[in-house]
Amino acid sequence: FSKSMLARDIYPTRLDRAKAELARFIDKLKGDRVGLVAFAGETMSYPLTVDYEAAKLFWRDLTPDDMPVGGTDLGRALGAATQLLKDVRAREGKKRPAQVILLMTDGEDTEGQGIAAAKRAAALGIKIYTLGIGSNEKPPVPRYDEEGKQHGYVSDENGEPVRVGLDTASLK
Repeated sequence: FSKSMLARDIYPTRLDRAKAELARFIDKLKGDRVGLVAFAGETMSYPLTVDYEAAKLFWRDLTPDDMPVGGTDLGRALGAATQLLKDVRAREGKKRPAQVILLMTDGEDTEGQGIAAAKRAAALGIKIYTLGIGSNEKPPVPRYDEEGKQHGYVSDENGEPVRVGLDTASLK
């Protein structure tokens, strides 16, 4: 839920596409529990559940403006997802089903801790699959006002438009 998810290199936006793909994925589940971690520079989590409609409501209206800190902290996101899975392990004992994290992201890891967090999850037997949402075009990140109208682009400290592409090597 970083602001770069508002880029329009993927129709209609990266964020809308991610929400649609996740909804399609969840709609195909049959009895598997799902937990969600929305992230930018911080995370917000929804605990594991089989109530798929409630889980989808968690992120349906969520936007980058709802996140307390911007950025793309993959390490924090993977850490929060790993914790959700670790929290249910004690109750499941030896009959624990497979645990999987599906990481949907559009860009680089701004904090640089994603690979280390992925290794910690893997050490616990958690499998991680990645789905990159975006293109290699590195489009500018649009800026919107409170009414949802676009007013230019997010810029860096030098006044240049912020551009975010996929770091496919890290996602692999």
